[in-house]
Amino acid sequence: MRKDEQSTDETRRKLVKAAAGTAIVLPLSGLVACGGGDDTSDTESAAASAADSVSDVANDVADTVADAADDAADAVGDMADDAADAVSDMADDAAGAIDDAADTASDMVDDAKDKAAGMVDDAKDAVGDVIGGLPKLEESDPVAQALGYVHDASKVDQAKYSGRGAEANEACKNCALYVAREGGWGACSIFAGKAVNENGWCASYNRAG
Repeated sequence: MRKDEQSTDETRRKLVKAAAGTAIVLPLSGLVACGGGDDTSDTESAAASAADSVSDVANDVADTVADAADDAADAVGDMADDAADAVSDMADDAAGAIDDAADTASDMVDDAKDKAAGMVDDAKDAVGDVIGGLPKLEESDPVAQALGYVHDASKVDQAKYSGRGAEANEACKNCALYVAREGGWGACSIFAGKAVNENGWCASYNRAG
């Protein structure tokens, strides 16, 4: 117990004792004052004895009341501490929930940014696949496969087209069927509506000039 709390308890005990003693002794004093005759000394002695007994009882009562007050004060203090702890825990939980919400929001923003970036990349790829209004010819296209088309003339299948392509200085850019567009790609009358690579080659190659 702290020094200031101990001082408060002692003061409270003194006040309770004083109040109890006064409440009991004063009536007895009045009775003594009302007495008369030769028995006054005996009466005063009996009253004094009774007052001492009452004082002892008052002290006991005062101690009991003081103990009860101390217990009540301790109980209130414990309740206050429990309430403070509960409020602190609630504040911590609230702070944790706010942090979690902030993290979730941050993750959602990052995901949104990633998706947006992916959509932009897809759009760029889609635009890049169109050359001068024509989509790029894919090597997997059935007509392209039938004619052995490749984007790079150095990769011509020599087992099927021996001595053709880059080995013979053959490429779309020097083919009579090729019309340049932009970015190294152009139109070809063999693959209508599709753009071929200027360094590509197919079996329909016909040297220009």
